[in-house]
Amino acid sequence: MRIMEMVSGRAVNGAVINCLEISKALQARGHSVTLVTRPGAWIGEKAAAAGIDVLESTLKRRPFELKRVATEIRERRIDVLHTHMSSANFFGIVLRRLLGIRNVVASAHNRY
Repeated sequence: MRIMEMVSGRAVNGAVINCLEISKALQARGHSVTLVTRPGAWIGEKAAAAGIDVLESTLKRRPFELKRVATEIRERRIDVLHTHMSSANFFGIVLRRLLGIRNVVASAHNRY
């Protein structure tokens, strides 16, 4: 299965660590994993070191950025989009509507 994990956090927090661990575990099970993260984010370096394909995005809901990530999703033939944190969740919802992706999972990480 081809899975795209998307996380909007730049620093280390529970959601970011959870996303990294999920990505590594999915890859270890033989899935193709692409991680979308913001430029310079801590998780990008850690994921790349673990052999996970990393795609950087501002995750801003601007037409150019949405089209760029949508093109990557189509070209990589992503089966499942899994988002983490508010900005990534909303970005994923917009992509779902644009592309008609059926398998989108949004994880709401919150301390409350």
